[in-house]
Amino acid sequence: MSSVAGSAGAAAPESRRLADFLTLTKPEITFNVVLTALVGFLVASRGSRIDVLALLRTLLGTALVAGAASTLNQWAERDLDAVMKRTLRRPLPSGRLTPGESLVFGLALAAAGTIFLSLTVSPLASALAALTAGSYLLVYTPLKAREPPSPR
Repeated sequence: MSSVAGSAGAAAPESRRLADFLTLTKPEITFNVVLTALVGFLVASRGSRIDVLALLRTLLGTALVAGAASTLNQWAERDLDAVMKRTLRRPLPSGRLTPGESLVFGLALAAAGTIFLSLTVSPLASALAALTAGSYLLVYTPLKAREPPSPR
């Protein structure tokens, strides 16, 4: 009986780690990005038969790249997140995940998403996804720390 309790106890930290990796992808934001891609795909397909397989491939690749951008954003902002009350409990500032783990995870998602899009949708879709993620990380992320907070 103690081995059953021991296995259940071992599964809890592993499931917590998986949940933390998922949290890095900011699922709510990723969902909104995927929803936007869905609407764009449907608008572009107006009047023609929808290629469901192409749609699913587009949405999966988009989700991977969006999740990568959110993960790498949290990696880049981990020190700032550690001093803000709103973000203090995120996986990186709380120490549940290491910066190295999150960097590798984010880069793996980015590679998987862009390669998947290139091979299954088009090289243009892949390049646009990479450009979007890159501009988010290299332009938006650094600038938002320099902008004064908006009045409430």
